[in-house]
Amino acid sequence: MQKLAKKRRIRFESEYNLFLEGHTSKVSSIATTSDSLLMVTGSHDKTIRIWSLQEQKQLSYLKGHTSAVKTIFITSDNKYIFSGSEDKTIIQWNLSEKLQESIFKGHTLTVSTIATTSDNKILVSGSWDTTIRFWDIKNKQQIIVLEGHTNVITAVTITNDNKFAISGSWDMTIIIWDLNEKNKSNVLEIIDIQINCICLTNINQFLIIGSDKEIRVWNVYERILEVELFGHNNKVSCVSVSKDDQYAVTGSWDNTVRVWNLTSKIMESVLEGHSSYVNCVKIINNDKMIVSGSNDNSIILWSLDKRRILTVFEGHISTVNDIIIGNDRKYAVTWSGDKTVRVWNLISKLEHMIFKNHDFKIYSVAMTKNNRFVVSGYKKKFVRIWSMSKAYKHTDFRTRLALNYLK
Repeated sequence: MQKLAKKRRIRFESEYNLFLEGHTSKVSSIATTSDSLLMVTGSHDKTIRIWSLQEQKQLSYLKGHTSAVKTIFITSDNKYIFSGSEDKTIIQWNLSEKLQESIFKGHTLTVSTIATTSDNKILVSGSWDTTIRFWDIKNKQQIIVLEGHTNVITAVTITNDNKFAISGSWDMTIIIWDLNEKNKSNVLEIIDIQINCICLTNINQFLIIGSDKEIRVWNVYERILEVELFGHNNKVSCVSVSKDDQYAVTGSWDNTVRVWNLTSKIMESVLEGHSSYVNCVKIINNDKMIVSGSNDNSIILWSLDKRRILTVFEGHISTVNDIIIGNDRKYAVTWSGDKTVRVWNLISKLEHMIFKNHDFKIYSVAMTKNNRFVVSGYKKKFVRIWSMSKAYKHTDFRTRLALNYLK
């Protein structure tokens, strides 16, 4: 009887696009195309699956890896998917044809992170084997193996100008690599501190790192520590940089938000209003405002020009974990320990909608680039996709993906 009821439930929910079967094990990586039409997921079930966000269904699944898929990257032109796996390989997939194009072999342990330059010429990968490798995408061959980390490499990113790759590791270091010289001797600096947050300025000149009570500003081009900024009385938990790279704003467990002038390299303002730890901060609306979220359950909207509170958004009944700003700069999306996702209108300064059909703790939230969908991920092995046009209502698409941690 239970099996029959389960079959009926799945058939009913599938008919109305509410529930679709997907991966059969943990989902380790999620990416969306730049046009927000497709979502690609990688899983410990060894497969990659392609989902239509508009049609709200699975389009295809890709088989090729012989072990868990750990990381996924979609090229800027949306032509290719690159996937890294516990099988030590990277596979290049043709997204439109949904076919495997090539396999990159060389790593001796799990491939944990990958990225490509914006011109899609060079692939950079990091691995549990502690190496960074550069690959020629066109010629399908390894360019160089770079050593420097002493533990698992967890993240790699590439600057907007394609000059540098930046990698982070469990060895508590960050290394900046020169993409042009492609040589170990061009490691810019190793940063041996506890890293709580990191941000790269828009012109790629400075790397800003928050640690225990201090902010370190590294000059990427000159390969030096530019300045150490002191002022916070507790852990620096988050950092954001203005579009013109004039200001950095930090949040801290000392309950304050602080504004730093990156030109004069001094602290300009201390913004007080939260009564507990500040967990997230963003500079928004053409550098005119700051938004911050806290353990006091509130979100505060500040004027960056006047350095004062504009409004306090209240509604969450537990810690505000993070803030996402839509590309249209009209909405802020927050998620909380109260198991809700809330959307705030930054123009009217009112709560716009609430997604509250969450049964489990939320671990991550993302918004598509066209501002149409919000994706929330859970420990209990699934993600939900919500429509921004349907207030207070679960969207038409709920994907049962075996999600471990969506990060």
